[in-house]
Amino acid sequence: MTLWDCFAGTVKKRLRNEKDVCAIGISDDAQRILFGKGNCELRIWEPFKHKSLRKITGYSGMSFQFGMNKIFIMKGGRKGIIYAGDISMWDLDKGTVLAVYTPDTRISAMTVAMQGQLLCFGLKDSLSVVSLRLIDNRRDGIDDSGENIMGEYSDSSDEDD
Repeated sequence: MTLWDCFAGTVKKRLRNEKDVCAIGISDDAQRILFGKGNCELRIWEPFKHKSLRKITGYSGMSFQFGMNKIFIMKGGRKGIIYAGDISMWDLDKGTVLAVYTPDTRISAMTVAMQGQLLCFGLKDSLSVVSLRLIDNRRDGIDDSGENIMGEYSDSSDEDD
C-alpha cells in the first residue's frame, strides 16, 4: 500500500507485504487508513506514526470479496462504516464493532451522505433505495453497545422530480 503526495508526485509512506486487500478507506487528513482483507480481518494504519499498524478480527458475517466492498472513515478518523456483505459501524480507536445491519436481500450499491449521518443503499432486484440514519448516542440516549444505532427508512415510491 502506497500513500502518494499527488501534488509533488512523490511517495510519502509505503506499507509493504499486504496481500488480499479487498477494500480501503482513508481519513480526510490521510492520518488513518482502514483496509479490509480477504480473511475477514481489518487493519488500521496511521502512516505518520511509527509502528502504528493494528489488526482487528472481523465478525462471522463479515465477508470481504474483491470489488464488492466499501470502507468509509468518518468523525476525524474515529469511526468507520464497512460494507462487506452487510453494513457495520466500527469504533476505530477501540477496534470494536458498534452495530451491524444485515438486510434480507443482497446490497448492490452503497454510499455515505450528510457527513456520515446517512447511509443510502440499493438492494439487488429492487427499485427501492434504503436509508439508514446514524443516531448520535450522546443526543438520543443510546449506549455505546451499538443497540438501535441505525434507523431504517425505505421509500419505494416511483417519484420523478
